[in-house]
Amino acid sequence: MSPRIGLRCDAGETRGSGHVIRSLALGEVLADRGCEIVLLGSTGGVPWVEHQAALRSVPVIAAPGDPVALADLATELGLDAVVLDHYELPSDTGAALRHRGIVVLAVRDSSWGSGQEADLTLDQNAHAVPDPTLPAATEQLTGLRYAVFRDQVLRHRGSRPDHAGPPRALVFFGGTDAYDAAPVVVPLLVGSGAPVEVVVVTPKARTAEMLIALPVGADQHVSVRGPVDELAELAVTCDFAVSAGGTAVWELVCLGVPSAVVSVTDNQDHVVNALEAQGLALPLGKLSTIRSSPSASAEAGLQLRRLAADPQLRLDLAQCGPALVDGLGRERVADALLKRVAAGPARQP
Repeated sequence: MSPRIGLRCDAGETRGSGHVIRSLALGEVLADRGCEIVLLGSTGGVPWVEHQAALRSVPVIAAPGDPVALADLATELGLDAVVLDHYELPSDTGAALRHRGIVVLAVRDSSWGSGQEADLTLDQNAHAVPDPTLPAATEQLTGLRYAVFRDQVLRHRGSRPDHAGPPRALVFFGGTDAYDAAPVVVPLLVGSGAPVEVVVVTPKARTAEMLIALPVGADQHVSVRGPVDELAELAVTCDFAVSAGGTAVWELVCLGVPSAVVSVTDNQDHVVNALEAQGLALPLGKLSTIRSSPSASAEAGLQLRRLAADPQLRLDLAQCGPALVDGLGRERVADALLKRVAAGPARQP
């Protein structure tokens, strides 16, 4: 029988969509290998996220918060493995699933999402290293070698058409822009005075109205569109992007789209720092600080002007990303997960 894999993740207007999109990316390659995939959680009523699950014919089943109830549901569904991509699950969720003989892959971002008992852990961030506190039986998949990307990203890797005119900038803060970053960042980009064509992707009508009304210079233009299925196709037509330090920034790195990155939540600080350290993106700082500090806001504006005005900087960033990220991470994750499914849950003290 085909392995049955559950993806335990949630999306929402304030939660964002990154965990669900990352899980669906892994689900794509597992489905290609004959697995049956089900999403255990919620799409949060976000139309774009609902559409992403529907495109892949992945059923969405509401998941209980209680670990034992979740294990009951997973057993009833006949799941062989569950991927936990969630920061807010009770700490004994993984143990409850493993007690039923269900293999657990726990996704983490540094310390965020850690603490679950699991057969395998995944931390796809640039700075990630194995956690010495985990049991020896836990297989740890760490670093960019295991970065997970969707089909929609991988098929546009290596395609960066040139275009004439001012640099084109994509501004995207996830499927929901949960922290209203676009209304902060776009005025800084326009206010930098750099010639630029800004393309903003946002689901929020009030944000769209505000940004379209921004006064612009003679060599500037701002357009706004709603969330798109082929974000990667749009991204590779742009000279650079501005994004949060979530899952989308790794897609931009994989595509070779030079980027400026904003930390919109505390759990993204380490991601932004790692991106800067490896020369993968230009850091703009924390969103909360940019909002509250005139000097931080001014510095972010200078960084954006620098990225818009410096073709060599953009070229350096564009070349660095694909050189470090080969796009095969989810294949490696699927290999490890299915090997463990075949062997059964690991014994742990």
